[in-house]
Amino acid sequence: MKGLCAECGQDLTQLQSKNGKQQVPLSTATVSMVHSVPELMVSSEQAEQLGREDQQRLHRNRKLVLMVDLDQTLIHTT
Repeated sequence: MKGLCAECGQDLTQLQSKNGKQQVPLSTATVSMVHSVPELMVSSEQAEQLGREDQQRLHRNRKLVLMVDLDQTLIHTT
């Protein structure tokens, strides 16, 4: 969070040298996980894995996901 790894505390804002010339971001975290905390980011692979796990948990517990969009209409999804 805020540029640091939530697990190990490593600074993710640093650039890493690749082949001595090219600078690439050290972090692959590009997906914001929580709307109210945009600094909490994970990689796209991690986001997909978390989504699959959540979907499997919902399916196993026979639950639906309910979402309210901006004009306050109710939409149901599985």
